[in-house]
Amino acid sequence: MENATKALMIAGAVLIAIMIIGVGMMIFSSSNDMLNESLGGMDKFAIDQFNSTFLPYEGTQKGSQLKQLISDIITLNATNKGVNDYKIVSVNGKTESADLRTERTNLVSGKNYTVTLDYNEGGLITTITIAAEEGGSSSNT
Repeated sequence: MENATKALMIAGAVLIAIMIIGVGMMIFSSSNDMLNESLGGMDKFAIDQFNSTFLPYEGTQKGSQLKQLISDIITLNATNKGVNDYKIVSVNGKTESADLRTERTNLVSGKNYTVTLDYNEGGLITTITIAAEEGGSSSNT
């Protein structure tokens, strides 16, 4: 009788351990799903493809090139607003079309600007900072 009681206790302990492992796996899976949802389910390839639009502009650029970049961002933000908000890109802290048009108008075509790209925790470029360079005569990269 003593052996049967010990066997039942061991079996109960094994079942409890299996249940704890199952709950842990369920929690891990749901947290992973939430992370994917926050990134819109984007995989590494999709993130790289999204970022590839902006990567060529990093560094020193002429104002004329940056005017095209801001035009592309205006279109991108209008397409994603309310649908894929995690894909909204800001330029100097601005995301609204009217504000971005003002930023675009303020750029001088022949002047050099430094462009810095900032990424969110998921790896998407979400912030672009454009700053005028001193002197404005360095080469374009």
